Amino acid sequence: MASSTNIKVVCRFRPPNALELREGGDIVVAFDENLQTVQMKNSQAVSGPEKDGFTFDRVFPMGTKQHEVFDYGVKDIVKDVLDGYNGTVFAYGQTGSGKTFTMMARSIHIILNFMPDFCSLGRGH
Repeated sequence: MASSTNIKVVCRFRPPNALELREGGDIVVAFDENLQTVQMKNSQAVSGPEKDGFTFDRVFPMGTKQHEVFDYGVKDIVKDVLDGYNGTVFAYGQTGSGKTFTMMARSIHIILNFMPDFCSLGRGH
């Protein structure tokens, strides 16, 4: 039987890329202490419903490690898939927002490092 994995909506912020660092780009978002809400730092310029920020099941700030995203949002889905159930991890965002970074990290070697974890999940958990 599939675990009680429900839909989770998370928001992962990638670290600044080389161009953003070189050109002195600013971080324009702030995160609450519960890591569930993200808000524009200059909230005086924001009006409407977004002035209070955006709330998710979990927010992953720029310094988040890949394994933290995996453990929270992917691990249970992988377990279910290995048990024969359907599962989906859906990454959505504009070009350059960090989808590939989140799914692949800086190198395919990160994914390969997770392979032993994937395999152990399928062996009786």
